Amino acid sequence: MRGFRTRTLPVALAIALLLLGTGLSLSSPTTRSAAGAPVSGAAPIAAGFPPSARPAVPASELGPLPAVLVDHGAPPLGAIRGASTRAAWGITDAGVTDNETASYSYSTSAFMGTLDIQAMDAEYLYTYHNTTYDYAGNTIQLNAVLVLSNGTNLTAFWIQDVPFFEPPDDGIALEDNIWNLSSSDTLQANSVVGYGGEESAGGGVTIYADSANTTLPGNDLDLGFPANVSALVVTGTASGVPYVDFEYNDGYGWQTYDNATFPWAANGWTNDGFVVDGSMTTPLGLYYDAEWVYGGPGGGLDSTNVQANFTMTLQYWNGHNFQAVPNAINVALDTGEAMQDVLDSPGIGEGAGMPSATITVGTSTPGFLYQRSQIALVNITSYLPDATITVGGASYPFQGTDANVTLAPGTYSFTLWADGKAVESQNASLTAGEYLALEFATPPKPSAVAFDASGLPVGVEWHVVVGNTTYTSSNASISLELLNGTYAYAVVPVPGYYLSSYAGTFRVAGRSVTLSVHWSVYVLPVSIQAVGLPDGIAWSVDLTPLGASVGAEEYGNGSGTLSAELANGSYAVSVSVPYLYEAVLGDDSITVQGAAVEVEVQFGVRESYLVGTVGPTGAVFTIDGTVVPLGANGSYNETLTPGTYDASASRPGDVSVNETVVLTPGNATSLNLTLQPVAHSGGAPSNPQSPSSPFSTEVLLGLGLAVAVALLGAAILVRRRRPT
Repeated sequence: MRGFRTRTLPVALAIALLLLGTGLSLSSPTTRSAAGAPVSGAAPIAAGFPPSARPAVPASELGPLPAVLVDHGAPPLGAIRGASTRAAWGITDAGVTDNETASYSYSTSAFMGTLDIQAMDAEYLYTYHNTTYDYAGNTIQLNAVLVLSNGTNLTAFWIQDVPFFEPPDDGIALEDNIWNLSSSDTLQANSVVGYGGEESAGGGVTIYADSANTTLPGNDLDLGFPANVSALVVTGTASGVPYVDFEYNDGYGWQTYDNATFPWAANGWTNDGFVVDGSMTTPLGLYYDAEWVYGGPGGGLDSTNVQANFTMTLQYWNGHNFQAVPNAINVALDTGEAMQDVLDSPGIGEGAGMPSATITVGTSTPGFLYQRSQIALVNITSYLPDATITVGGASYPFQGTDANVTLAPGTYSFTLWADGKAVESQNASLTAGEYLALEFATPPKPSAVAFDASGLPVGVEWHVVVGNTTYTSSNASISLELLNGTYAYAVVPVPGYYLSSYAGTFRVAGRSVTLSVHWSVYVLPVSIQAVGLPDGIAWSVDLTPLGASVGAEEYGNGSGTLSAELANGSYAVSVSVPYLYEAVLGDDSITVQGAAVEVEVQFGVRESYLVGTVGPTGAVFTIDGTVVPLGANGSYNETLTPGTYDASASRPGDVSVNETVVLTPGNATSLNLTLQPVAHSGGAPSNPQSPSSPFSTEVLLGLGLAVAVALLGAAILVRRRRPT
């Protein structure tokens, strides 16, 4: 802890002062005095608490005991009139009302105190070895009396759930104590078993005490103000053994820091719960009350209120919900640590909501904060079980179909909530002393429930089972109508698709309900690898489901391998690549069937074509030195890789021709070559005319010259790479 243990003694109450020096001989349990039998839910009900205001169902998760207010017809004990101004201040239910002229009693399984703190600072003096030390700190104590009985005997225990506060950093730490109120004896050894153990309270008195573990959220830290702090004590019986749970919540969620059990009471004893009774005292002479009070740091030490601005409420479990106590005084009757300079003001002004106490600096006189005649009780009946009522700025979650609330006079809006939604609201004006029965009685009617699916193709059938009924659809929604209640559902699997969850529950509470069913396709990895394609060449693949009306999905990243994730099925494959290259597939489709697929695409450079004729007959045609066979009419058709080539034609006696050609991918280039005879100067032609030729030499020379001129002109027109 933050030094609370080193600076303070264990939390104490008036019993410590009573026991010191008495020297009484003690035993436990003690036979109860003739003041009354063990507290139970006996009739008649006190005036102002009609039977309809009581819980109809006693059982709850918090404990087996409902709160039942009982008019004992006995005069009160005059506790307020006898109270000292040296006291702890806050809210106490002492079982008295009507200006302390009437008394009542009840038992409950739980008390809860709440704090809304804006400021809190107290100081105290502690003398040790004749030296007085000035410390800062205080407690807020939730105190209640637990009664265990066996029909003729009883034991009473003082139960304390105590937040310690330490300025200047608004530190907080938790401790609980259990005292024996049945006699002047200490707790018998091992009579209480919990996370803590037995400790000395001084004067030969032994108590049970435990400190909350420092690792618990919200404990042993600088809380900082403003803050909201709640303490809770809960009693019940588990496997026949009575127990008390000690809990707190200071903004970090509810934490149970101790579970104290009473194993000796397992056989033949009854847990009568926490008892408030204004008509009698405990066997030790203390009061059956419940307190949520601002006091000194412990060990009977007093503190002085230096600065305070906070609000307190004290609530009891009525079997359905937590409810503010019906009457409250401002002074603690059984607590031994006092707080000086406290102004304890009632919070029951018009429209104030739950009755409360506001603590500031000042002075107070013991008296009532509020009485039944100054507040109103409202019994709410709901057609929705286990819902929440909000009114006056507070929420009241309730069990069953009833809720009871205690409110200051005023006009309020009561709203019924279920599943985070406001279901119905009613307005009511309350007067002091009033009892109002308020009914939320909207007749049950079916509400629309829709299961909305996504991710399934149109026409695929799917099913939902609700209760014992199966609902089927081949579109995006399944609709039904159900009465209010909680329902379990299950979605039937669809082959090839999956859900994150196939089952669950939903609640119908007077409003439509929509549940989303998102289907995902089972997909498998598909790897498509390029073979023969140079690095850096971008390419892509279109995969189109066969037999489907959906379009293709394109995959491409310019790398050597493309990856896809596909559902089971067959897909047409189309490859896109720059025109220079072409792809060769072994098959124009791939099939995915429950396993990964790897596909290779062979790439090559797209081919070119060189076509034409070479003449006259007998000519030899070569491309880059390689002879190309010619057809009967001198034709050729060659398939080549795109690029630049040397084409040549030759024949004895003719002038050879050389050409440079450039072939482009996928295109056909035409090249026609015709050879001409070689011209001879100053002599007879290589093939002289026969004597019988009708042409004279002069004529032949003239013709030769003409042919030479023609050939020369043709040679100039023909593009040649080099002369022969």
